[in-house]
Amino acid sequence: MTPERWAQIEKLFHGVAECGAEERVCLLNEAGSADPELRREVEAMLSCQGSADQHLRAAVGEVAEGLRFPRLGKTVSHYRIVEGLGGGGIGVVYKAQSIKLPRFVALNLLPEAPAQRPQRLERFKRQAHAASSWNHPNICTIHDIDGHEGRPVIAMEHLEGRTLKHCVEDPASDMATYPAK
Repeated sequence: MTPERWAQIEKLFHGVAECGAEERVCLLNEAGSADPELRREVEAMLSCQGSADQHLRAAVGEVAEGLRFPRLGKTVSHYRIVEGLGGGGIGVVYKAQSIKLPRFVALNLLPEAPAQRPQRLERFKRQAHAASSWNHPNICTIHDIDGHEGRPVIAMEHLEGRTLKHCVEDPASDMATYPAK
């Protein structure tokens, strides 16, 4: 391919890549009527661009998820962490699979720095003890409170579905439609 031909392809590609769908079709039709091969080259580049963008977004998403939830794939106590679920004032919550029993749990791990603060550690333990004493269809079951590398861990029932945060943000949703355990 000559440098002149490449410049033609590149100019049309950049021209259509930044415009809307309708304008893109018009520009490609216009270019294609005079030079069908030019149109084919640019369409091939456009299709690769979309695919490359999707792969790049997915790769960046995986890296970001690993930074946000650094324990993905690791084992904590007898649970293998498979997914990050969220975090808050008390800890980071992961979805994990029990190595001993065929079930998924939600693991709440107290972050390293707060584990050094006695008040936060005590609050974490109170949360686990209080929740474990309740038995109600709308409260998840606490399976275990354990430690891992000097950090407390609460293993609780993992429930699929919308979070309370999403229900509060969407007042039209009806909590009563969710089946009790």
